[in-house]
Amino acid sequence: MADPRSEEAIEKLRAEIDAIDDEMLTLVRRRFNLSRRIMTDEHRYGMPVEVFSHEREQQTIDRLKKLNEDSDCPMRSAHIGNIWQMIFSCTRVGW
Repeated sequence: MADPRSEEAIEKLRAEIDAIDDEMLTLVRRRFNLSRRIMTDEHRYGMPVEVFSHEREQQTIDRLKKLNEDSDCPMRSAHIGNIWQMIFSCTRVGW
């Protein structure tokens, strides 16, 4: 039988993860809306409308990989790329 204190500690950690997931969803939705606004403004101002810029996406991934490397608990660089590629992909599908 598991120690009730360990189960309680695990549940607290899970609650913290749930709170982080909620924050992440809010931020991803905010990012999505900003991307949509950029595309709308490009159209409004007669600029060439790009559904995505591969160069901009790569710059973003490279910048985040560097930030990750400099952290005290880095993730694998490939994971950073995968996560942001998925975010980019979902943003494009939203159009």
